[in-house]
Amino acid sequence: YTEVYFWGIPSSGKTCALGAIMSAAKNGTNVKAMHPDGNCQGAAYMMQLADLFDPEAVSVLPPRTDVQDTYEMRFTLVGEDGREHKLAFIDLSGELFTCMHLKASGLPFERQEQADAINTLDNILVKNRTNNRKIHFFVVEYGAENRQYEGLPQINYLKATLNYINSLKDNKGNSIFKTSTDAIYLVVTKVDKLKAHKGQNKSALLSEHVIGHYGDFYNGLKQICEANQINGGKVSVLPFSLGKVCFQNYCKFNTAYAESIVNLIMERSDGYRIGKRGLLESILRG
Repeated sequence: YTEVYFWGIPSSGKTCALGAIMSAAKNGTNVKAMHPDGNCQGAAYMMQLADLFDPEAVSVLPPRTDVQDTYEMRFTLVGEDGREHKLAFIDLSGELFTCMHLKASGLPFERQEQADAINTLDNILVKNRTNNRKIHFFVVEYGAENRQYEGLPQINYLKATLNYINSLKDNKGNSIFKTSTDAIYLVVTKVDKLKAHKGQNKSALLSEHVIGHYGDFYNGLKQICEANQINGGKVSVLPFSLGKVCFQNYCKFNTAYAESIVNLIMERSDGYRIGKRGLLESILRG
């Protein structure tokens, strides 16, 4: 499997983005088939996400999810080229950001659920770490820079996250990103709020916005990439939008952004062609 991690504080838009990506994985234009693993821990949640958004109808946005739960969702994605990509999406609990902030601040946990959540993260990233290739998506919301969660803006939680993940080491004392991470991305949701005047480049404006409001976090991720030779030392900023949202609950789903991330995941994950040449192709692709 290629493990694909999704990080995002509560209300960052991570669940909606993940639902859109799962829906595009199930019904995308560059996808021939999606085969879910019904035995994985997050199987039921995975199928709920995959059915959230329908480009042919008006979709209803999901309610706020429980911030204490982390899900592992395994499935095989078959591209139009016939290659099979075995993927494990890990939706990390939003509660983890509160936990990491408390730990980075030297403060005790306030609830047992927080200790359980951080223990789960330690198990995934360190204690039960696999040799699978890994991709990480960090999600932030455009326009929510000053909105507070439990009394603090999201940048405070993002900085604490950097401190925490930089402190994690494998059993050889190396960074957890050193040997198996292929890419780190920063996904900015609700980019439809970004208004550009005639002649202005939206990509450039988005980059300016990220540096202006999340510069410390972005540069911290970039340092991780440079130190561990990930993706040429680069962190790509990916714009994301669900489409047209009305009355805060209804959505006319625009598949373009979600499909671009699905295509990106297929490009960066191992793909195997099943058949007589399957073993040879698997070996040649490493």
